[in-house]
This record gives sequence, structure tokens and C-alpha cells, in this order.
Amino acid sequence: MDLITLLSSRGVLDSNQARLIRQRQGALGGAVADHLLEMGLVSYSVLQRALAESMGYPPLDGVELDLADRSVRRFLSSKIAHRYRVAPLCLVGRRLLLVTSDPSKAEALFVSLHRAHQVQPELRVAAPFLVDSILAWLYGSQLNEMTQNLCFRLTPRFYRSPLPSQSVPVNESENQITQVNKGTVVSGLGQLMEQLRACEDVGTWLDELRMNLASWSPRAEVSRHRPRGLRNQDFLAAIPNAERPLLWIYSQGSGRRLDRVRRKRLESLVRLLQPEFHRFMVLGKA
Repeated sequence: MDLITLLSSRGVLDSNQARLIRQRQGALGGAVADHLLEMGLVSYSVLQRALAESMGYPPLDGVELDLADRSVRRFLSSKIAHRYRVAPLCLVGRRLLLVTSDPSKAEALFVSLHRAHQVQPELRVAAPFLVDSILAWLYGSQLNEMTQNLCFRLTPRFYRSPLPSQSVPVNESENQITQVNKGTVVSGLGQLMEQLRACEDVGTWLDELRMNLASWSPRAEVSRHRPRGLRNQDFLAAIPNAERPLLWIYSQGSGRRLDRVRRKRLESLVRLLQPEFHRFMVLGKA
């Protein structure tokens, strides 16, 4: 079932809207999903679910988007990534998360990725504008105006200008721009890991980690000693492991239960931090 038929059957599009989109489909090209968003006919969350259902793969969620890491571009060249319209997102263990708006093309890369890099590719689907935005962030490619506007409006935490000459879309208000710039203080997991990997001094590494976690909401903290007084619903994780902890990461959620998204984000961070301790064998003395 194609996307327009699926949205019509769910009552998201009425018959007139569906007919209009079909009439204009040739002029719109392959980015029908982006145009639906641009015209305000469907919300981003509804579109993501519809794309997942129509393509048979899970949608890209916010936690996975937080894991975006530039280091995984080594798995795909820019030419291959753009040809197959697939972007490498992050590596979790041996699982390589890929995001695409066209799974039929991306599936052709599974065997070669597994043989060349011994990784297990996993596909996530997303709207074309988001795939293009991730490709631009990874490889520095140009984006058209509609793609930039959609990324800025719908996924502002991921909006990054790949070239200095590209700026925030001018048709947004100054107040919105200020809000987004303030929001960029809160690092995504991919950004945070890039900053930590650039640190060669253990003290600087810890300072960067503490500073970034302090800006998260709810605030996460780092301690060399197991914190006391935590409730069952609070988050607590030992690094590198519970048997020989060197650091503890914890979050009390501002006196409330941590929601599922924030807990998954913290758990993902803990998994990503494990390899970093191999670089700092004297961390326990810091």
C-alpha cells in the first residue's frame, strides 16, 4: 500500500487532498512525504508511523537520532551513501543503524557491509528531508531550501549547517532562532562522544562529560563514589561495570520518575562510554 492510500485509509487525508496530491505527484517527484509536511497536511509523528507501516521497517525515533555519530561515515563513502539514499547513523556494539527513505535500495548494501566490516546492518525509515539532512551533516552536501526549512522546523535539535555560508532559514522569526540556538547547548549523544574523543587529558575528559551532562534535562551527574539516597525510579549506572566501577552516572529526574525516552538516552550513553575507558587506564586516579 502506497503512502497516500495508507494515509487516506487512516482518515489523515480526505479524498480531495489525496486526489490533489496524486495529480501533483509527477511534479513533486519522489519527495511526496516532504511535500505533505510542507503543506501541513500531516504531522511529523503521523508521517513517520505511516512510512514505517508502508515500508515494513521501524521508524527512526528521537533517541536513535541522538546517537548520530560522524565516525560511522567510514562505513560508506559519500558516493555510495547518496547513490543508495542511505545514511549511516551510529554503531551500537556490532549493530550499524542505517536510515533511509527507500529501503529497497538500501537493502542491497547489507551483504557487502557485513562482509567488509563484520557489522549487522539495521534499517530505520525516515522522511526524505531527514535522510538528506543527515547525509549533509555527514558528508557536507548541499541542501535545498525546503529540506532545510523542514529540518529546522520539525527536528531543530538535529539542524546543523554543513557549510559556514548556510544559515538558519530566514523565514522563521528571530524568537524561534534564539530558542533553537539556546537548545543546541544540550548535546546529542553523537556530539558529546565526538567532543570526548578529542580529549587526550583525563581531567579535560571528565570536565567535558560533567559539563555536558549538567545541561541535560533531567540533569545527569557524574560521581567517583556511589551516590546515596536514590529512589528506585532514579537512574544509576556504573562505568565501566558494576564489579569495578570507576565512575557512577546518575539522574534523579527532578523529583519525578524518568520517562522512557530520557532513560533510553542515558542507557545509550553508558553503552557508548565503555570503550572510552580503554584510552584512560589511569582514570580511577583522576
